[in-house]
Amino acid sequence: MRLPTPPAAKPSSRSCAPVLPRASGRASANWSPASASNAPATKAASRLHSPPGLWRNSRHRAGKRRCCVCRSWSLPEEIELKFPLAGPRALRARLRRLGFRVSRPRTRETNWLFDDARHSLRAAGKLLRLRRAGPRWLLTAKGPRQPGVLKRRAESQTGVDDGSACRALLELVGWRVVGSYTVVRTLLRKPGEAGEIAWDETPLGPYLEIEGSARWVRHTAAALGLDPRAAEPRSYLELLIARPPKARRSTARRG
Repeated sequence: MRLPTPPAAKPSSRSCAPVLPRASGRASANWSPASASNAPATKAASRLHSPPGLWRNSRHRAGKRRCCVCRSWSLPEEIELKFPLAGPRALRARLRRLGFRVSRPRTRETNWLFDDARHSLRAAGKLLRLRRAGPRWLLTAKGPRQPGVLKRRAESQTGVDDGSACRALLELVGWRVVGSYTVVRTLLRKPGEAGEIAWDETPLGPYLEIEGSARWVRHTAAALGLDPRAAEPRSYLELLIARPPKARRSTARRG
């Protein structure tokens, strides 16, 4: 996916920090229907901060609150590759050499997945997600994945001003929370290029997502020494659900 963010000026090299996160943040997951108890609140989430100076010149200020629930924009398709990271230190060095810079510092992202009582969306390979990323809220719908090495699917997304109001609207028409998970995400861009990289600290370990045009994703993966055939096609929630029950309980307690 080109991880869409609410409309804002594109980051420039002057507003990007040249380093990547070195320490893991807290990440968690809850894939039980009981995760509905983790109701999104209306107060802005506190941003995770790193040691002083690490993210210099990369802070983003939240804009003024608008008196509406949603602000819509759509992307026709997300195209991405996701890789588990066995050697994060070496990959950080490659990213620096290639000119990638931090465009959004480490931010806790909490995700709530919605479906109906019959799990119709999951059966159809679709997704409906409410995400809280720092002070921002996003509502995203995704279509079924297309066959191929690259992960491709239709996507539509909207910014949300009030997460609790959005959830209430979804529940009113029959959607309910069926799972949730939290990652700590750092976004990176290369000045002058449209693609984006997400460095994710998850309950499963670090992951890297490369998102952009099909050509850009393939080129960037090759430049980083990553084989598209080794990419992970499953979502984070699918990976967490696939873990042994004992590991799931341990992950939930840490969150």
